[in-house]
Amino acid sequence: MTFSPIITGPGIIGYRYLTETRESQQAVLAESAEVSRLTDGFVEELNSIETADQLLANRDVLTVVLGSFGLQDDIGNFGLLKRVLESDLSDSSSLANRMPDTRYLELARAFNFVGEGGPSLAVLEVSNPARDQLARFETADDLLNATSFADRNVLNDVLEQFGLEQYAANTNFLKRVLESDPDEVGSFTNRLLDQGLIEFSRAFNNVEKEAERAKYDNTIYRFAELFEDEAANIKTVDDLFAKPELLDEALNLFGVSRAADRTDFLRDVLESDLDDENSFVNQQEDPRFFSLANAFQFHERSEREAFRATFAEDDENRPRPFESNLEKMVEAINDLPGPLEEPQQFLENFDVLLSAKGFFGLEFRDADNDPQFATQGELEAFQYDRILSSDRSDPFSFVNVKSDPRFRVLADAFNFQPPQEDTFTYPDGFAEKILENYLDEEFVISVGEVDPTQRFALAFEPGVTEIVDGASSEDSEWFSVIASNPLREVFQTIFGLPDSFGTLDVDQQVADLKARTQSQFGVTSVSGLIDGGHIDTIRTRYLSIASITNPPSTVSSPLLSLFA
Repeated sequence: MTFSPIITGPGIIGYRYLTETRESQQAVLAESAEVSRLTDGFVEELNSIETADQLLANRDVLTVVLGSFGLQDDIGNFGLLKRVLESDLSDSSSLANRMPDTRYLELARAFNFVGEGGPSLAVLEVSNPARDQLARFETADDLLNATSFADRNVLNDVLEQFGLEQYAANTNFLKRVLESDPDEVGSFTNRLLDQGLIEFSRAFNNVEKEAERAKYDNTIYRFAELFEDEAANIKTVDDLFAKPELLDEALNLFGVSRAADRTDFLRDVLESDLDDENSFVNQQEDPRFFSLANAFQFHERSEREAFRATFAEDDENRPRPFESNLEKMVEAINDLPGPLEEPQQFLENFDVLLSAKGFFGLEFRDADNDPQFATQGELEAFQYDRILSSDRSDPFSFVNVKSDPRFRVLADAFNFQPPQEDTFTYPDGFAEKILENYLDEEFVISVGEVDPTQRFALAFEPGVTEIVDGASSEDSEWFSVIASNPLREVFQTIFGLPDSFGTLDVDQQVADLKARTQSQFGVTSVSGLIDGGHIDTIRTRYLSIASITNPPSTVSSPLLSLFA
């Protein structure tokens, strides 16, 4: 069965029918012989492909993939496709980054065969041009101190996208913005209350960099970073409950996040007297709750501070202010120049070793009962080394066979295990989204074979939206319109421009299009047309004019099929 779309008439009549029946017509397209041959089993086949070579070797899968990006004409161009698919996206000189047609970059970013992070479903759903431009810069200094002309232009383009051109020369200020966490309520950027700066910071802190930092999530380093300015201020359970993000971080670190919603239970745990064997926390089977309470020491703090209050302010015998295990651990970790790389560094850093012993509440058996060790310190060093060196992915490793789960908490917190080699996997829904985009593209193509004006009309709104999302300036929007045959056709038609218009200098074309847009719609940019709600008006006007000047050669209609 060969699919032919049903169009009931020219112009706006045919367009309305197409949009109203698109879902059902596209379902018929999916069942047509050629399309179903390509798409049956596509999801399973794509999910088994892990390299560019494997994709290029499977012509049916490649046909659908290229079709979903509108690149179906490149089906035989294996050399180009291989270089695009294996481009280093962090390298501005790689082929995918240099291709003027951004569809190739979208293809490379979606599959990302050779880069970190693997395939991206987000690329198939929405494009963030600022994030795309900033992705290749590892640090704020790399961006702000760029030496090449192209890299310097990235900063200017992105600042323009967010309306922040006034900050272009203030690199110290921009550095603080870029190094600020846009997801932290009290961060430098969020205190500025400027949405443009917040979005700029968020674009810079892109998915790729977050993936790099993710290896430190749920570790003692992330914990210490979040508690750095708060540890000394958390003196009661209520102080901790008032900062739910910190409470969640603590529960995650100790592996007891399941108790997050049990407020009364957590209060009883955290306020327990750790020295009383009959206290609430000492009655719990899971010793990680003891470690959690031992980290904050709320009960001991209240007793110590009550005792300290009995002394006069100027009494030389007055005890020093109480410092909890939490404060000692956070200070020891934040004093490090960087994360510890191996267990030996942990054992050699006295502050970290001593703080960890109190913070995690681990106890080792007495060395007197084990002649292998001369002192308790030797025993503890040996045990710490075995814990931190354990392969946590091995169910029979030392840390995993120990009955006390706090050993695993310590191992996870310092995370000395070498990172596992990433396996190439597609996000859930990736193949399905490729297939959906392919069917959308095929439907539009089939419409164009019957009535090209309807194809241009269907592609108009998605086309201008994509241009606005990816352009860095008003002129670049219009350059993209000129470079797109469907969009150029729509604007030339509604403005009554001759075919010879395309032979003019491109700057003159842009100036003419802006002037005519200003005259008829009161704006000079493509984004202004979207914001002003003019898209429907333009499409309707185009269809009305095109149906008169360029009537379709044939019109497929349900009535016509009765006489076939």
